[in-house]
Amino acid sequence: MPWADGIAPVANMVKNATVEDVKVTGNVVANNNIAGIVNKIDSGGQLTNVAFIGKLTGVGDKGQYMAGIAGEIWRGNVAKAYVEADIVANRARIGGLVAKTDNGNDSMGIGKYGSIRKSVTKGTIKTKVLFETGGFINSNLPFGKLEDNISMMRVENGEEFFGSSDLDYDGGYFTNGWLERNFVVKGVSSGKHSYKYSRDKIKEISQDEANKRIAAFNITADKYEINEPVVNRLNRLTRREDEYKTTQDYKAERDLAYRNIEKLQPFYNKEWIVNQGNKLAEDSNLAKKEVLSVTGMKDGQFVTDLSDIDKIMIHYADGTKEEMGVTLKDSKVQQVREYSVSGLGDVLT
Repeated sequence: MPWADGIAPVANMVKNATVEDVKVTGNVVANNNIAGIVNKIDSGGQLTNVAFIGKLTGVGDKGQYMAGIAGEIWRGNVAKAYVEADIVANRARIGGLVAKTDNGNDSMGIGKYGSIRKSVTKGTIKTKVLFETGGFINSNLPFGKLEDNISMMRVENGEEFFGSSDLDYDGGYFTNGWLERNFVVKGVSSGKHSYKYSRDKIKEISQDEANKRIAAFNITADKYEINEPVVNRLNRLTRREDEYKTTQDYKAERDLAYRNIEKLQPFYNKEWIVNQGNKLAEDSNLAKKEVLSVTGMKDGQFVTDLSDIDKIMIHYADGTKEEMGVTLKDSKVQQVREYSVSGLGDVLT
């Protein structure tokens, strides 16, 4: 819903309530104010053992919150949260896990509310306009407590961990002073270190050390399996893993290719997708690797506002990425833009 603001899969706001043991997967596309679980954790709200795995895309330019778990915490708390996401934005205040946490300016309540503990971010963040972007958080002003957290997020055009100059505000008394045991991972996470305290209490550790700490967090939500509803089988609905098997010319060894082509051509029927998947060369990445996301580009810049593109960037599950040139084609459907993909002849919609 690229026209809509305030979008999150679970709730707009959690107040005086707990969300626990929840995993969300998929793609969220919206205008401004976007999150993977909830937009705001208000007073008394608690998120524990939650995970978002997927992609967030924000096409708006209002500079509002955008984050993998929650856009804003106000006198609430998050513990044992996990994000593995590709976050793409036009202009937003972005945090890989939470954009802003705030304990209500209560110096006696530091750590009681406005806290984030034992949480992890992985994936990528790309923003067209540089505007307060951090691989883990944008701001914890005032008195937000961050304790025992790890970021492996790769940030383009933003900060590796803490995304705003609030980190240095008043000598870090309201912000940096309340960071304890927060880490980035050498050779994995990336981003800028623009502020005085960017590496003061945010230390770099090895992948092995990160893995040990994450195991001790005992986050389980990311490992949950999302089972097919029984009602689907009762109604004889086709399971997702079986949806191409009854299509003419289906080849089992090309099943991954069909699912990848589907992400390039979401408006086409299964017969067409099978046809295109069978045409892929055996050494094509689209036939060998799982596609996580496809992002449009124009003149080397990411496009999030549905305007013309000249390339696409494909991110694969193994962490690699690939750029492909595209050419605009005449579309039979006025509301849909179609492109041919260089070297493939496939149609991108």
